[in-house]
Amino acid sequence: MSIIASSVLLLSFFVFVKNDGLFLVVLFPILLIGLGIYYLIHDSKRDSEGKKEN
Repeated sequence: MSIIASSVLLLSFFVFVKNDGLFLVVLFPILLIGLGIYYLIHDSKRDSEGKKEN
């Protein structure tokens, strides 16, 4: 997952260079929010699985 996220970030930086940053200003916060939600869900699932095992 981290490889995909980093490649998307790199891609957005290339878009930023080409389009004067207008697209990245919209895209970057959406990416950050999406990644944050993904990691929150992933961590909560892992925590609940750990509690079940114990």
